[in-house]
Amino acid sequence: MKFFHRSTRNNGRTMGIVGLGILLAGSIAIGSGLTAQAVTGGTDWGHVGWTSETPSTVTVRWDNVGNTPEQSVPRDATQVLPHTNGRTYMDIDERARSAYQSRFGSDNGLGGAQMTVSQTTDLVNQSISVKITGAQRVAPANDPNSTSFRLMQCWGAPGPDGKPDPAATSPDPLSCQSGNGVSDAADNATLKDGRRVEYGADWMKEGDLANAFSVGQDLPFQSIDGKRDTSLDSQFTVVTTNEIGTFRVGEDGTGERLFEVQTGSEAPGLGCGYRPDAPSMSTCWLVAVPKVGTAGGKYTTGSPLSPANWAERLQVKLGFRDIDTGCPGGQARTLTAGSELLSGALASWAPALCEQKNISVGFTPLGDEQARQQLAAGGQSLAFTSKAAASDATHIPVAMAGVVIGYRAFNSFNGPMPVTDLKLNARLVAKLLTQSYRGQIDDAYGTQIAAKAPWTSGLVYAQVEDPEYQKLNPDFAQSGARPGELIASITRSDAALQVWQWILNDKSARSFLNGCPDPYGAVINPFYSTRSYAECPEQAVALEKTAAAQRASTKTPSVFSDAPMSYPPTGSAFPLSNYYERDAVTEGTEQRSALTFTSMHPRENTLSVIGRDVGRGLTPQNTRWCSFDIDSSCVGAVGEKGAWKSSAVPVGWGPDGTTMGITDSVSAAKYQLQTALLCDETGEHCVGADTDSLRKAAAGFDKGSVAGIQQPSVTPDYAAGEYPMTMPVYAAVNTKKLTAAQAGTIADVLDYATGTGQQPGVVSGSLPNGYAPLTTTMLSQASVGIAALRAVTDAVVPAAAPAAVPAAAPAPARAPQAASVPVTRPAPAAVAQPASTPAAPAAIPAAQVGTTAAAEIGFPQFGLIAGLVAAVVAGLASPVIGRRRKAGAR
Repeated sequence: MKFFHRSTRNNGRTMGIVGLGILLAGSIAIGSGLTAQAVTGGTDWGHVGWTSETPSTVTVRWDNVGNTPEQSVPRDATQVLPHTNGRTYMDIDERARSAYQSRFGSDNGLGGAQMTVSQTTDLVNQSISVKITGAQRVAPANDPNSTSFRLMQCWGAPGPDGKPDPAATSPDPLSCQSGNGVSDAADNATLKDGRRVEYGADWMKEGDLANAFSVGQDLPFQSIDGKRDTSLDSQFTVVTTNEIGTFRVGEDGTGERLFEVQTGSEAPGLGCGYRPDAPSMSTCWLVAVPKVGTAGGKYTTGSPLSPANWAERLQVKLGFRDIDTGCPGGQARTLTAGSELLSGALASWAPALCEQKNISVGFTPLGDEQARQQLAAGGQSLAFTSKAAASDATHIPVAMAGVVIGYRAFNSFNGPMPVTDLKLNARLVAKLLTQSYRGQIDDAYGTQIAAKAPWTSGLVYAQVEDPEYQKLNPDFAQSGARPGELIASITRSDAALQVWQWILNDKSARSFLNGCPDPYGAVINPFYSTRSYAECPEQAVALEKTAAAQRASTKTPSVFSDAPMSYPPTGSAFPLSNYYERDAVTEGTEQRSALTFTSMHPRENTLSVIGRDVGRGLTPQNTRWCSFDIDSSCVGAVGEKGAWKSSAVPVGWGPDGTTMGITDSVSAAKYQLQTALLCDETGEHCVGADTDSLRKAAAGFDKGSVAGIQQPSVTPDYAAGEYPMTMPVYAAVNTKKLTAAQAGTIADVLDYATGTGQQPGVVSGSLPNGYAPLTTTMLSQASVGIAALRAVTDAVVPAAAPAAVPAAAPAPARAPQAASVPVTRPAPAAVAQPASTPAAPAAIPAAQVGTTAAAEIGFPQFGLIAGLVAAVVAGLASPVIGRRRKAGAR
């Protein structure tokens, strides 16, 4: 394992992040009013995760040399301080100004402080890199006098009419998502009173603040719709805020952090990303307010929003993708469902298909097996899957991604610096998935777990203390990071199955799951064992005797039924054995129910949510009691007066800030996660996920039993650099009930996906980072499949169709809401219309009609609620023919 400092690392990356807004609850927002652009950047991603440059990278200086007007914060009388009755920068006490000048000015001995933001255009909910250089530290990193920065996102400033001003050259401190954290010690947000201006914390005295502000009062947060809120909780909380409270630099004046930019989907009060149906702005701001401890006495402490501190900020304007709710005027509609691995690609392709081909594409992520069942039953005509669907379906490869172990780990001793090159083998992952480390079970209530499951005292506390782990990662102890729980998905999917196949194809991991010890004597948590002992029959009797005694000594819940596990699991993606729960307790007159494993270690709904969790340093847990007497929404089981709710809070960026989760390569790239190198049994060969390793793995795919299908090899060649959890995604098309027009529209969609859509980039319409372009073999297979779709004739439609659903009329163009935010933006490019008026789309037979979820990409009601969807309808079509431009993938 290694850790690096960005000031010394030079890998020539130009990676950018592409993707669309993902809510914590899991919804996706897409932009459909974007004209396709030349694809630039975004061609490099990998297991290291972080990137410092994209085509839209911006660097600003504290002394303003070379800054544009929107990037400049004058350090003279021309800077008028907001909400101070016209006071200027020169009204700030000279001692405070000198303290900042000496640390950040061009004569500070380091060339002057500057901030580099890795991506500033085409942003969605994602992580970007923020790098500070040339800032004089003076004191050690953990000293209160040490230089630090507070990062926050602001929507902008109101104009004279009180409405957001798109032409503003600086944000107003009222518009910043700041001040609703727990403490600086948590290192993720400012203090709860971080919006408070107090006497002694600034140069101001009683009566100096204008309007409703006065010394000792909270500065309200003004949301983009004009509402002001001093309590903040209705706008953002310590769980949802993206503010970074303490960003420190190293001895060389350099530091780098990832910052999660949020759209209006994640932070409605910010409203970043234009949308026609809600208050919003096409641009927002990233602000870094420096703090120099007590070097200037009382003049440099207090809230970052206090005028004297705010005056020293660095600022960068951010451009966001539009968030639209459909394809206005789209003449051809195609709805589909399936593999979540395709979510990122379809979110990028849908706007381009709308603009260039007038096709409105709807997509609902769904469990792969459920999507295949619906396809086979005729409930839909197009599904995306990583395995063969119906044997008579046409399979067309459209994308290639990977399942990864994403993590966030840091050495906090000088920066902090991200820890990289974490190595895991299949047995180590199996240990994490079976609660075979004591700290994974119930660390907070050690006395209860010791009494209820005394055998847990013999477990290794954490993976970092596992000799097998240490052998693979000899440098890990230097970082101080402590990987703990592995966040996993609740949704049954081909991606989850691929994880288990990788584990089970490894003899040592399979042996561990069957109950046999590892070379150091560690055995599986007895409640997760298959109890077959197939690889160690000579030890079976003794091992089972010990395991049975451990299970018998455990005080299990009354509803628990003890039985051997099976792998791959049949009941869930990743099993959670409920052999232990905390006791029900009485607080006053209130009875609190027992806290179960499903609350202590809840699964997430989607891989993309897991990626965001890891990026934010958040491990999900529902361990906060919510009383119905206090909050009427806190309704638990029948007869209970409350429920256990989420208590997850993003942790810091030091050793205790380590988080890990099973996610996909696209989400990992979007949130710039480090991802583990996966190793063979010997540990001699380890491979990380990147474009090259995915394509090498694809070259070794095994031929499937269904035409056009290839499957990941059960014996990947680690030495040759094949990433073992590489997964293809296929479009499976049931042509039996398609008209020629419907088949032609689907062909157009797949033509784009396998052509222009295979060009990597960071703009809408391109292939997002985390995918590898299709290989030549896959592109050839795609050509054959698309040709078969274009050969479909209307003769295949039964003469007597069941009751039909009327064809949907094209959606009218929607005007922005007049009430809130007058935002000016370029009109979408005109869509080329067919030379002649197309025939009305054929009606969908009733057998094809199902319930369309409110969670889709591309239609007026959109989002993502994976695994909770019924059937989706196939396509209403009108032919829009276009020729494919093949990508240069080899």
